[in-house]
Amino acid sequence: MEFREKLKKLRNEKKISQQALADAIFVSRSAVAKWESGLGMPCDESMRALEGFFGVECDSLLTDKPDEVIVKKNIRMRKTVAVFGAAASALIIILSILLAISVLCKSYGLTSKMAAGDVFYDNLCLHNEDYDIYYSTMDILWSEGEYEPGEGKYISGFRPVRKLFIGYGVFEEDYAYRNVYSDEGYVGILYSIRGKDRYYNILMKKTNVFPADLLVFDRITADGCEYEVQLNSYFITEERPQALAVGETALRIGPLEYR
Repeated sequence: MEFREKLKKLRNEKKISQQALADAIFVSRSAVAKWESGLGMPCDESMRALEGFFGVECDSLLTDKPDEVIVKKNIRMRKTVAVFGAAASALIIILSILLAISVLCKSYGLTSKMAAGDVFYDNLCLHNEDYDIYYSTMDILWSEGEYEPGEGKYISGFRPVRKLFIGYGVFEEDYAYRNVYSDEGYVGILYSIRGKDRYYNILMKKTNVFPADLLVFDRITADGCEYEVQLNSYFITEERPQALAVGETALRIGPLEYR
C-alpha cells in the first residue's frame, strides 16, 4: 500500500477531515490533499507530527520507494499536458492556414454568388458538376458607332465559379473566349469553359449580325462531330472546338483570348 493510501485510511479511521488533520499538525489543507493524491511527501517534521497524531511508527507509513511513486505520477501528468498542448497547437496552425487561404485568394467567396461578384451573381444560367456559370447583362443600344444606355438588355459575358476546399473561386485560366465569323463577317463569341474532362461551350450570338436563318438551332457541328445544343447556345465537347458549323453554314473561330 502506498503512503497516500495509508494516510487516507488512517484519517478515515479517525473520522476527521483533511482540514482537521492539517490543523492538528500545523500544515495547510492543500498539503494534506497533495499527500493523499500522491503528488508529494511530507517533510521530516510533518512526518513526525503524523506519527505522533496517529500513534504509528514512521516505517509503517512509508512505502518502499515513495519518491519513485511521485516521479512516475508527475511524468504521467506532464505527458497528458503535452498531448493536449500539441493538439491545441495543431488546431491553431490549421485555422491560421485556412484564414491565410481565405485572405490571399482574391476570388475567394463563401458562396458561389459571392465569388461570382456583384455584376454576375444575380444571374445563374447553368449549373453542372464542375461549375456554377453566371452571366452579366448590359442595358444599352448600339447606335451609330456609340453605346446609348437604357434601350434594351443583352448578355455581355459569362463567369464560371468552381467549388474549392473552402468556399468557391473564379480562375481566369478556366475559361476563354474566341470571336466567331461567318463568310459575311463577325457574328458572335464562343466561350469555352474547361471542366475536369470536358469543355462547356456557350455561343453568344450577336442577333443584329448573326444570320437570321441560323439564330435558332438545336444541333451544332464542332470539329466534324454533331452535338445537341441546350438553351439555344450551350453544348458540351471533349476538346475545345476549333471549327463550328450550323447546318450547311460553316463558322470560323478566331484566336483564343482570356478574360
